[in-house]
This record gives sequence, structure tokens and C-alpha cells, in this order.
Amino acid sequence: MIASAAIGPGIWRGACQHIEIEEFVEIVAGLLGEYGSLGQAIVRRFDVERGAVATVAVAPQVAGDRVNDDRRIYQAEELKQVLLWGSSGRVLGKGKRLTKVLGLV
Repeated sequence: MIASAAIGPGIWRGACQHIEIEEFVEIVAGLLGEYGSLGQAIVRRFDVERGAVATVAVAPQVAGDRVNDDRRIYQAEELKQVLLWGSSGRVLGKGKRLTKVLGLV
């Protein structure tokens, strides 16, 4: 588990620089990588009105990776499940078995 007291100041320094989200995610990915193995940090935006989720930033960029083009439209029940997960504080990772709609996030 990452000690939030150790990583928090670096993240806030990055956030206070008023930079583009892509640059900020690079900073955060670098900080998180210092505390453990990190494949990629992915930031997604949820559009509740349209029932959609879109990728807005990925770090580090991987040649040939199409994560940046990722956009999904969810049915009402699927979106409800995704939003419940989003408010739960749980982190999704490749090591965990993701089923149903969370496997698509």
C-alpha cells in the first residue's frame, strides 16, 4: 500500500502547476512508479448524461497502444454499476479478475 503522506505532496505540487491533464498524469505515474510496479495510469471521464466513458489521459504512453482512443457507451444498468465502483474507492488492476461491466472500464 502506498503511504499517502509520502506521495501526496508530489501529487499536489503537480496539480498546482495548472498543466494539461496529460502532463499531470505523467507526473502522477512517475510518482506512483517509485512506490511499486505501475503499468499505466489511465484517467477516464464519465459522461452520465450520455452514458459514456472516454479515456482522457494515459501515462506512460506505449507505442501501438490504443487506450487513448478508448470510448464506451453503457446501458443504464451498466452505467449504474460503473458509477457505484467509481464511488467505492477500489482500484482496478490487471492482477484482479474483472467481470461483467467492470472488465470493460
